[in-house]
Amino acid sequence: MNPYRILGVPDYASEDEVRKAYRSLAFAYHPDRFAGTPQQHQAEKRMALINAAYAEIKARGFGGKSGGGAACGGYGPVEDYVRMGQIQRALEALEAMERRDGYWYFTAARCYQSRGWNMRAIRCMEQACAMEPDNREYRAKLTLMRLRERDAARLQAQRHRQDAGLADRLLRNLIYPKKR
Repeated sequence: MNPYRILGVPDYASEDEVRKAYRSLAFAYHPDRFAGTPQQHQAEKRMALINAAYAEIKARGFGGKSGGGAACGGYGPVEDYVRMGQIQRALEALEAMERRDGYWYFTAARCYQSRGWNMRAIRCMEQACAMEPDNREYRAKLTLMRLRERDAARLQAQRHRQDAGLADRLLRNLIYPKKR
């Protein structure tokens, strides 16, 4: 089983994110909290699974910024730019990368969306989902992006209808002024 899923973090999570998730789960499932209860055995099994997942992630290297190195595919600087709001630099760093995997398209979609380039962002998310069809996070993000785009299109159409109605009324008043 994927150790990142056991800890409830994405595959590209930073060392800090993994450590925070581990500590939270360790606190929640520590067998001492369930001492003398029927759940103690389950808590022990769960804690062993959590410990094994954390140890495996530490052995592999973390997916995010700290400790990532080659394991994170070189996305550390890109993530830093995104966090700092330097989207243009993040896009430039992405463009300089040779390998384009699902996470590349996911990150590009996040950058494009923050720029307001929603259709380009949706296309990148679709590519990320096509490359990693089992990634629930990518699917959820794509669904959310599509819903937002649909709502924005509906709002724009509604505003257009309102503007057209106002223009019609103004034109009518100019052509057929009301007598006083």
